[in-house]
Amino acid sequence: MVKRIVSVFMALSFVFAVSVLASDLSIDELIKNIQSNQSQIKDMSADMATKMSSNMKGAKDIEQKGKITIKYPNKTKMEMFEPSRQVTINNGKKMIMIDKNSGQRYEQDLSKTNMPMNNADNMDFQKAKEYFNFSVKKEGDKYLITGKTKKENKLIGKMEILINPDKWLPEKIKAYNPQNKLISETDMEYEKISNCWVMVKSKSSVTMPNGSMKMDMEYKNVKINKGIGDGEFDG
Repeated sequence: MVKRIVSVFMALSFVFAVSVLASDLSIDELIKNIQSNQSQIKDMSADMATKMSSNMKGAKDIEQKGKITIKYPNKTKMEMFEPSRQVTINNGKKMIMIDKNSGQRYEQDLSKTNMPMNNADNMDFQKAKEYFNFSVKKEGDKYLITGKTKKENKLIGKMEILINPDKWLPEKIKAYNPQNKLISETDMEYEKISNCWVMVKSKSSVTMPNGSMKMDMEYKNVKINKGIGDGEFDG
């Protein structure tokens, strides 16, 4: 349950980060800048290491190692090698989850769900405007963009994102509950690989009524545009 909550915050933060960039300043220029970097990335793969810790009762520190493979616009494969062997695949048509230890397999037809068939960073930029009212202000040499939910939401009331104009990518994302209490914060680091900016590290913290959780994620051995075939995502 805790891991699911963390995943929800991470997903919402990432979608918000990418979508909000095109919502103010100069929409046409921002979209052009974002897509200029993203359009260069046809596929990527990386070794992934994740560390999670929590002060909640009974929680244990968790370290996971795996590999992530992406082919744009709509194929993702995440393989976990330690401590358990699991595979999660989104091939644009189906979500496939495989437990390598037990051999159990689960498939979900994405056309029958509300789940996006495209990768989060390829979502419609205008879509976020349906859910957030945006404002922007200069903060030093960077931009702070705030999105407030249009409708009452029990989980999130406001999100903030700090943009580095040198990369046109988010460096920090914060989420607040409807009572304006900070509930999630993520810091991101990037490296230029094959002339493309790629996130290689993130540090996140999530606060819940029964405690807090921290998660560090790092990508290594990142490879860009190596011609990954569709068969990689068959499952």
